[in-house]
Amino acid sequence: ANGWVIANPEGGADLLDANATGVPITGGPASVIYNGGGRLAGTTAPSFTIGESGMPQRCLSVDLSGRPRTTASACS
Repeated sequence: ANGWVIANPEGGADLLDANATGVPITGGPASVIYNGGGRLAGTTAPSFTIGESGMPQRCLSVDLSGRPRTTASACS
């Protein structure tokens, strides 16, 4: 809820990247998994609200092709 991590797909404890900004991230699944072709491995397009209520928020959504998009409001 307070950032994100990119796990190494080969396993182990090493992370490829991490960001602990202290900005809450709500909604969406616990993880987003891409397949080898760069598309989402699941069948549901996830979306996440970034920011706190009462402050400027952003909606980050990922379509099934794997492309992320942001809008200047909370996700609906």
